[in-house]
Amino acid sequence: MKKSVKITLWVLGPLLGIPLILALIAYVGMRLDQPQMFEDEVYELEPPVLPANITENAVMVFSKTSAGFRHRESIDAANAMIERFARKHGWRVYFTENAGVFNTEQLERFAVVVWNNATGAALTADQRLRFRTWLEGGHGYVGLHAAGDGSHESWEWYTNKLLGVSYNTHTLIPERMPMATVYAEDKDHPASEHLPDSWSTTEEWYAWHQSPRGYGTSVLVTVDESTYSPWRATMGDDHPIVWSRGVGLGRSFYSGFGHEPAAYEDPLLEPMMENAIIWAGQLNRPKR
Repeated sequence: MKKSVKITLWVLGPLLGIPLILALIAYVGMRLDQPQMFEDEVYELEPPVLPANITENAVMVFSKTSAGFRHRESIDAANAMIERFARKHGWRVYFTENAGVFNTEQLERFAVVVWNNATGAALTADQRLRFRTWLEGGHGYVGLHAAGDGSHESWEWYTNKLLGVSYNTHTLIPERMPMATVYAEDKDHPASEHLPDSWSTTEEWYAWHQSPRGYGTSVLVTVDESTYSPWRATMGDDHPIVWSRGVGLGRSFYSGFGHEPAAYEDPLLEPMMENAIIWAGQLNRPKR
């Protein structure tokens, strides 16, 4: 961070209060030192040419950044993880950042789309409608970490129906990635049945303005705020971090885990994400 910025913030400290000034220092430092912030909205209109093997029941991995923070290393790590799943199960996987694929004809070739830390206003109004129709018609969505951040707030259906939450903020003060205890709340779900009752891990803990609990939602994992200092990223006694829900005839799964690349090789989280893709896309159903 530039020395002049630090001096200005520390001078204002007594007036603004220590917690606020610390937050400002952290935020300004992040913006000055962080080349992963994208300012412009970018839209692709032309559909891509899909590989010949992408015919039906394939997996799409979408990792576009448009006017948002790009989780470069985590996107790469999650893509590598899904490549391992593909080799294991014989999946046909298409990795893309071209939103032009969100058209009626090409979407029908996929059983599930993984939003791999995709951020920002990624789709046009027409592409949003095609995706919504496809998903509610009986397909699957898996959102990883930043797929649930505040850069999606302009899309009401995505936040209110697909995710079921409106983003608030994430941990920052005193630590961005604090160690916390998490609990497996629903172990009947195929994505969480292998999890222990509780364990401790670090994460950039996201918080939302409301809990996703409600009709059609199953909360799978919660984080215990009493085991770390959430500061403003708090939801109190009920802080879900992983859940699934029905969206029309489709299936939605979201995991707040995944800010750091290590999450995609974690012995607990990796099988959770694997089984989430299988569940959301119903990939264990007989092929047509």
